Amino acid sequence: MIYLWPKGGSMIGMHDGFGVMASPAMMGVPLGIKQGRWWGCDNGAFTKAFDAPRFLEYLEMLKPYAHRCMFVVVPDVWGDAGATMDLFDMWAGPLAADWPIAFAAQPGLESIDHWPIGFDWLFVGGTDEWRSGPGVKTCIARAKAQGALVHIGRVNSIKRFQYFQRLGADSADGTKPVFAASDAERLLTRAVAQPDFLRRIK
Repeated sequence: MIYLWPKGGSMIGMHDGFGVMASPAMMGVPLGIKQGRWWGCDNGAFTKAFDAPRFLEYLEMLKPYAHRCMFVVVPDVWGDAGATMDLFDMWAGPLAADWPIAFAAQPGLESIDHWPIGFDWLFVGGTDEWRSGPGVKTCIARAKAQGALVHIGRVNSIKRFQYFQRLGADSADGTKPVFAASDAERLLTRAVAQPDFLRRIK
């Protein structure tokens, strides 16, 4: 299971299981991406209002590194599965022309019969309460049955990392490394030393 973090500095010497979680809020291309790390890109809708022009401008900046892109998260609405599906219908086609795309799972998705098709990843967002319950288990199992990979957002402890690893998640991200980078690297190095996912994407 690979771990992506919003790391701006050099990642030389770090385990191959560490990658970069990029977002339009970043001022440029993170050094780790330039150094050849696997990476994903969020759409920026979680922390503030979605800025479509900035999102597209940032993806254009990242195009030279597309060969190491795991996924780009299609615009979503935090906490609202129905509204997220509407946005997916609007954005997925254009984005999929250039990128592997992730469909964001939000609370209530487990109860929706007709999921979108054509996404490469399920990106698990939503509230902490929902992510800890049976709904997320249902969504992960369904995504896997459809042949999609699974990424978990906001994973900031080894306990949670291992929990989602057991559920079959392929990657995760979190903000803890921003505040305690050396501790996060030390604690997570053993946790990311799982070869299965890296074999699948190489």
